[in-house]
Amino acid sequence: MAHLRTLPGDGDSGFDGSRNLLVVPARNTRNVFLVAGPDLSVSIEETDIATVSERNATRSESRDGHLDPWEQSQGIRCLRISGVHDGRTVLHARLPDGRDWVAPLTIQVVQNLEARQATAPAGVTPELRRELQQLTLRQAVLRVAEDQMNSQYGRQAGSFNIYVGHDYNWCGAFAHFCWSVAAAAKGVANPFGGNNDVLLSPQKAIHFVFGNFDKAILLRYAGIDPMTGAGRMALTDISAANPVQPGDICLLRNDNDDGWRHVDIVYEAPSGTSFRTIDGNQGDPAIKIVNRQLDTPAAGKPYKLVFVHVLGVT
Repeated sequence: MAHLRTLPGDGDSGFDGSRNLLVVPARNTRNVFLVAGPDLSVSIEETDIATVSERNATRSESRDGHLDPWEQSQGIRCLRISGVHDGRTVLHARLPDGRDWVAPLTIQVVQNLEARQATAPAGVTPELRRELQQLTLRQAVLRVAEDQMNSQYGRQAGSFNIYVGHDYNWCGAFAHFCWSVAAAAKGVANPFGGNNDVLLSPQKAIHFVFGNFDKAILLRYAGIDPMTGAGRMALTDISAANPVQPGDICLLRNDNDDGWRHVDIVYEAPSGTSFRTIDGNQGDPAIKIVNRQLDTPAAGKPYKLVFVHVLGVT
């Protein structure tokens, strides 16, 4: 059946296929491909927000390896969607009798060049802010993370300074950004406070918990505060009373020594021993969802992964 899709690397930043949503920077253009449906009429509801023009897909586009064999056998039209003014509108692809034959595509036009709906805790589109307010705080954290993942920053390599301000270790700053934006949209305090330094390394995240036992607990960590050498914590394992939940922070040890290497966000709660995280600073693409195993050991420790479980947050 006729449908819309994008091709990776061909102006696809800002496209969220799971929501049938395209974020387009004002005064910029994104390509969306209409597969099949040669008799469909394409239009946009509010042309003061976005416009659409079209051309036939090129030979290389029609044979792109991301298309399946059926798609490659169809006629494909390239829809060039241009952002005009910030706001939200809808693209339709309709039959001659006026019926939608493709799920309508929501188009969000933004003023930044990265196709992000959230650029700072106070810099959120009204539409995304309303969406976040309807979610739980944990769900809102993940929704912000997905917005960043689908943006130009998330789809391309590099851009290391966008969350932290210098050229290293923005994985933890990305996690703090998602919590900050979500908390601000919902009008509640960020459990991690206003300084992203607390998540800029696993050691700093552990240190944060040592000083904030009312806000978070560490799961699968035993030892001293790595930043001060003070205190000692007994291991608390994952249980029904102490679960790993979406939005919690996951800390990764190095494979070959007793050091640390990464900070990410729990994307899906564990099912058995498997779960998923959403991670920044991943190369190309820079933000992506990663499959992980709970029980992997590392460097003589019982577990490679340690979790910061945020308390009192649904």
